[in-house]
Amino acid sequence: MIRVAVIGSGFGLYGLLPAFLATKGCKVVAICGKKSPRLLEYCKKVGLSNIYTSWQEMLLSEEIDALAIAVTPD
Repeated sequence: MIRVAVIGSGFGLYGLLPAFLATKGCKVVAICGKKSPRLLEYCKKVGLSNIYTSWQEMLLSEEIDALAIAVTPD
């Protein structure tokens, strides 16, 4: 099982997160982004409770095999 973390509360939330959740052999263990009502509601719906606002904290706190990043280039 590949443990995946996602950074991004826009495309990371509505694009990457559902894609990894639907991929056999992947388990999304955490997401990092703005704790908007949309992000909190979706994560609750899919049972993802590890939500971070700091990607540094997430990387220090979680054991992951892969990191998917969906943020603006700046």
